[in-house]
Amino acid sequence: MAIGNERVGILLFRNIFTIAPEAKPLFKFLEEIQKAKQDIYNSPQLKAHGSKVVSTVGKAVQLLEELDTLVPILQKLGKYHTTKGI
Repeated sequence: MAIGNERVGILLFRNIFTIAPEAKPLFKFLEEIQKAKQDIYNSPQLKAHGSKVVSTVGKAVQLLEELDTLVPILQKLGKYHTTKGI
């Protein structure tokens, strides 16, 4: 938390894409960034997405003892990603 959600998100995705570069096509917004030959790690889209992921994980951790609240959030998130083929 000390370095912020955005920075942690960028580090997270940098590691994911290093370990599993085949994951990049799952993120449709990266196609435009790569076509424009821009640095994906400085893109507003990846910064926003990474920040949102880190924030959501933080919220999930806070709610671990409140499963009645947490489970519907995770179900909604899972349903959304399923519709995207993720």
